[in-house]
Amino acid sequence: MPRDTRVVLEHERIPRSGIHPARLARLQALDERQAGRSGQTVLDWGRRAEVCARNYVGVLQVPGLTVEILPKVVTVERPSPEDRLLARRNLLYMLGYTNRLPVRRRDLADLDVHRFSLLEAFICVFAERLVTELGRGMNHAYVRREEDVTFVRGRILFEEQARRSAVHRERVAVAYDDYLPDTDLNRVLRAGCERLLVLSRSVRAQRALRTCMLQFAEVSAVHVEAEHAERVVLNRNSERFRPLLDFCWLLLAGRSPAPGVGETGSFSLLFPMESVFEQFIAGFLVAHARSLGLEPGRVHCQAKGRSRWLVRDEGGEQDFRLRPDIVIDDHHGGTLTVLDTKWKVLGRDPFDSRQGVAEADLYQLHAYARQYGAPNNVLLYPVTAASRPRTYAVEGAEHHRLRVAFVDVSRDLSRSREATVTDLRDAVLA
Repeated sequence: MPRDTRVVLEHERIPRSGIHPARLARLQALDERQAGRSGQTVLDWGRRAEVCARNYVGVLQVPGLTVEILPKVVTVERPSPEDRLLARRNLLYMLGYTNRLPVRRRDLADLDVHRFSLLEAFICVFAERLVTELGRGMNHAYVRREEDVTFVRGRILFEEQARRSAVHRERVAVAYDDYLPDTDLNRVLRAGCERLLVLSRSVRAQRALRTCMLQFAEVSAVHVEAEHAERVVLNRNSERFRPLLDFCWLLLAGRSPAPGVGETGSFSLLFPMESVFEQFIAGFLVAHARSLGLEPGRVHCQAKGRSRWLVRDEGGEQDFRLRPDIVIDDHHGGTLTVLDTKWKVLGRDPFDSRQGVAEADLYQLHAYARQYGAPNNVLLYPVTAASRPRTYAVEGAEHHRLRVAFVDVSRDLSRSREATVTDLRDAVLA
């Protein structure tokens, strides 16, 4: 039977009737097996007639069936094929600003999402970037070797030589260092290429992967386990391979929410959309800080170096650490803006004056405002037709503003950089 491919948006329903029962059973088994690690299945299997996508995006694949889950960047009831292409293009663009995949914006410039599925796009940008990095030079390391040779090379092992001299006087026991490409880094990269060759159906991706495999001819083929992560050491010369290495860990070492290591033909690469949105906004702010009138060093993602404590217990110990998604400093070293991203559609209920903003989110923002002393505190959501910006003053501390702001991710992000800059400028500097 030919492969069945389903492309859905978050929270979209897939009718069971159109999928072969054996394939559906394999997909459910893969999803439930991985739920033990992530705590929740990617798909909701509780309905009799249909399966519903949750808020993960990425790819689930079993023999004969592939499900591609894309972000819901449009809110229409019946998304068109063009809406799905836009969602795929925008997801790749957002991932280009995160540390989740070796996807750079320039890698995507000539990638035709009309021809590539999400999985093939992932494979293609990985393989072609690996070809580029290997062309700049493979990773090598000195490996210690001990041998019996007919000539002296390196250092003579006198004790070993004394034991063997009576039998093999013509040979010398030596130890030396050899500069070889058979390193732990290259072994992991080779294993990643082998895995992707099984999954890929794209001629372009397979050509690039085979080019890499030719480069790895002198690298040992190993079954990568979690402990390999401790053995791979990157230095100044090999740091450029880190994004590619991280992608291989997602494939092979189970570092994604659903690692997808299992039977041949089964695979998954999935990301919580809340995390993708947060990292995209943070990465975009850093990359375009100067266009926003900011210095890149003033933007702190995950409050790195800027976390605070909410309370102290009876013993005087600090407790309940506050870690906003993004903290932006002013010119004097104080806090200008605290920003928390929320991947949630607001404005669904026209009679709700709060538009769907959760009380807990606003309370959390209030805690940030008081502890950081920031005048501008923002909950940032994706824009919808019904959403409207709101500004609140804090009772007893009117100089602290709590704001609900929006960024438009329903347009083609790769062609609307300036519009996104304007949205974020209004959010972080208003």
